Amino acid sequence: GDEQLEKEEHRQVLIQKWHSFSDPTAPIEERRFQVLIAARIHARCQEPIVHKAMLRLREYFANQEDTNEGTAQSLSAQCLSQCDPESDI
Repeated sequence: GDEQLEKEEHRQVLIQKWHSFSDPTAPIEERRFQVLIAARIHARCQEPIVHKAMLRLREYFANQEDTNEGTAQSLSAQCLSQCDPESDI
């Protein structure tokens, strides 16, 4: 009934919210990773801060070149694992 419809609408709103933290053009694996990063940030910050942080992270990685291929990188587990925490980010 109405209660089930409200639950489904609420579920869809939550899904849309979490998807909004990721890059819609990224492959699904990268989007999942980006949502995980956003969830970790969201645990300590409010949504506007999370959106800004995710945007800055995606911009940072988009401006980095993959030294093996000469192409722009994206915010992914692989790229993040290759960062030097002392000099990158």
